[in-house]
Amino acid sequence: MSAFLDTFFPHVSGVSYEELNGTRPCAEFGGEWHFICVSGGRGSMELDGVAYPLSAGHVVQMPAGRKSAMRSAAGGRLRYYDIRYRYVHVEWSGEQASLREPEHAPPPLGLFVQVPSPFGVLDQVRKMHRLWTEAGGAPVPGKTGKLNLTFLQLIHWLAEQQQLADTELTTKRSILECARYIERHYQEALERDALAKQFSISSSYFSVLFKKYLGCSPVQYITKVRMEKAMALLKESTKPVSVVALEVGYNDPLYFTRVFTRQVGVTPKQFREA
Repeated sequence: MSAFLDTFFPHVSGVSYEELNGTRPCAEFGGEWHFICVSGGRGSMELDGVAYPLSAGHVVQMPAGRKSAMRSAAGGRLRYYDIRYRYVHVEWSGEQASLREPEHAPPPLGLFVQVPSPFGVLDQVRKMHRLWTEAGGAPVPGKTGKLNLTFLQLIHWLAEQQQLADTELTTKRSILECARYIERHYQEALERDALAKQFSISSSYFSVLFKKYLGCSPVQYITKVRMEKAMALLKESTKPVSVVALEVGYNDPLYFTRVFTRQVGVTPKQFREA
């Protein structure tokens, strides 16, 4: 993505605000891209026979040369801004610049983007609409440069937001995978720092992330899983408490009894007899 953005040079050819009530088939877009930012309402965009839901915060990048149709939800209006643009790649070699026409592929943001906080993108899009309206709906020296710069900054901001979201998703997946690992290996010795290292997470940040995604610390989660297994064994078998302790990861039956009593409120023996 960074390599693409380093050479991405857009030229905005129009900015409009639209309100759709019903269905609007879109003709083939020719050589222009459309950056559509939904500001309100609900609807859908159909692209190559596949319908995608639209609501405030959605950004759609319609490629050149594709057909689509936009629809508002029944009984409502879909409100959006449409930025039309073309772009080239500008590559520098020393003091020499060369232009390269874009390939037939979408910019790295993808065709459909859900912005976590739509206010940032909407502020920039509205600024572009004001610039375009003040220019009378036509390219004007000075205004055109501001439009292109604002749009370039907007694309970079969206790329950063998407990268942050991807990192967040990857981190969450790692924590959830760690939780599944604990559920499968609760009988083994499980140390917080070793788990953090195994799942490539900073040990100092590991507990913070666990708390964020699972609502408890790693040690608390390990204890929770072990106690659930212990309660099942105590109810479903006649194994001695010392054996149950070993099977859920505690080498010391007395320590297991103290932990069980603190977590459950009664001793293992009392729990079994209840």
